[in-house]
Amino acid sequence: MDIGLNSSVTGISQAFKDHAARADRISRAAEHEDLAKDMVGQIEDSAIVKANVAVIKTHDEMLGSLLDLFS
Repeated sequence: MDIGLNSSVTGISQAFKDHAARADRISRAAEHEDLAKDMVGQIEDSAIVKANVAVIKTHDEMLGSLLDLFS
């Protein structure tokens, strides 16, 4: 696995972990001090996942094109 692909997978994994932690804090809203920050953070986590998925798709397309050139 190359660096760009590995970085994207790591980014997705971290975004899922962050999203789960924020969801847990949001579910305990009565004792939570900064609800808005975690809600915005969940939107950011979603954007991070989408961006990293786009990188992986582009990587896959480029690799496919490269293989087409050399076959």
